[in-house]
Amino acid sequence: MLKRFGIVLILSFISVLSFTTSASALVNYGNVSGWMASTSVSKIGFFSASDIKLYITKNSNWLMTDTNFSTYITHAIDSWHSVVNKTTSTGTSSNFVKSFNGIGRSDANSLSIPSNVLGLNTWTASTYYGYGKAYGTHNFDVYTIQKSVTYLIWSTSGAGKTSDFTANQWKNVFAHEYGHGLGYYGHSANSTKDLMWEDTSSYSDWGTISPTQYDKGHMGIVY
Repeated sequence: MLKRFGIVLILSFISVLSFTTSASALVNYGNVSGWMASTSVSKIGFFSASDIKLYITKNSNWLMTDTNFSTYITHAIDSWHSVVNKTTSTGTSSNFVKSFNGIGRSDANSLSIPSNVLGLNTWTASTYYGYGKAYGTHNFDVYTIQKSVTYLIWSTSGAGKTSDFTANQWKNVFAHEYGHGLGYYGHSANSTKDLMWEDTSSYSDWGTISPTQYDKGHMGIVY
């Protein structure tokens, strides 16, 4: 079983996650519908900046071509654009809002990322912003995200081998991890066909390469 880790699954692996409390009054989202994440998940986030500054890095262990790397990042951004509706521009290591980092399996091992993980995301800076209730029963908290970091893993062997991935497989992984970066905390509990489903064992053809209406509905709560 191959997994695409999101925020909820990598807190023990990435120590730089930072939540701060807003000094201003919290926003009450009231009772909402559309919540698709597991009921064990009680967080959701969104980028407060109108322009998402992107910073793209890779190291020598990331063997994907620059053209493909750029293509899959563009796909991820475009696939979520109708929900997020924000501009993107080129950022730097000091002012980025969202970063994509291509690393190898040895780098992932140094971050204590399990061998069956294809990619992961963490919010490195966020602020408690508000709260709400889904379907009248499930309480959740809302965070604004100031910085979000995504790691994509190039692996040539083992349970998490990605070096032989097709274009659709990579598009799935990039769009999935970008969804976490945008604020999708945890994973879909709605359908194995949702982009934000946790693992890939249910896929026969990796046909899900963009967010479904349910993925979009979940993020539409805050965007």
